[in-house]
Amino acid sequence: MMNIAIYDPSQEDGQALEALVRQMMEGKAEGPAEADTFTSLEKILDSMYTCQRVFDIVFLSTDGTADDMTELSQKVREYNRFCPIIFIGPQDISNLELMDIPGAAFIKKPLSEAVVEPALDKALAGYDPEKARHVLIRTARKTYDLLLDNLLYLSSCRRIVTLYTRQGFTFSCYTKLGDLEALISDRRFLRCHQSYLANMDYITNIVGPTFIMEGGAEVKIRQSGISKIKERYFAWALGRY
Repeated sequence: MMNIAIYDPSQEDGQALEALVRQMMEGKAEGPAEADTFTSLEKILDSMYTCQRVFDIVFLSTDGTADDMTELSQKVREYNRFCPIIFIGPQDISNLELMDIPGAAFIKKPLSEAVVEPALDKALAGYDPEKARHVLIRTARKTYDLLLDNLLYLSSCRRIVTLYTRQGFTFSCYTKLGDLEALISDRRFLRCHQSYLANMDYITNIVGPTFIMEGGAEVKIRQSGISKIKERYFAWALGRY
């Protein structure tokens, strides 16, 4: 089920849009969907940053300027770089030159099905389920909703697995690394060591028996089969895997 976030300082307007979106998604191939209204953008960003919720589409209320829309999109896509965005503006903003916000759609208040549906269809057309894959990781105290694209690497020590995201957020759970590898089940992730699973999309360098990850973290490569491990990474980096 898709998750949709709506940011509007007006709770009344946001909840009206939420009801409209829920209704429209019932008739879509991707639907039904969960929709949630926020009057604070920071609450949406915090829920994404701390792996509370992955949102597949985000509606953002804006004052209608190009700078405002660019800033809002950058904040959302820092946590979900593939997330389709629909801007809600006070005037017609569809003709603004916004080449640096690919895939964005634009709608004007007052909102109706005739206004919202074309923008929602455009967002759904830009939605890629594979890039949007996320998994639920359960710990003793809570459940994390983890976007796999944000997962940098995992490390294991005595059945405690720690997960590291690109944004610097970490959390741990008591399990086997192999069990999480099976749950993730994604070709991007390379079991390069008994205690490490690395996202090959974010390997920036290799220094001896070590992968250097985006941000500078070091991930060990096991000595046994090190050549094959490096070969697999090189094949992935060259698009041959």
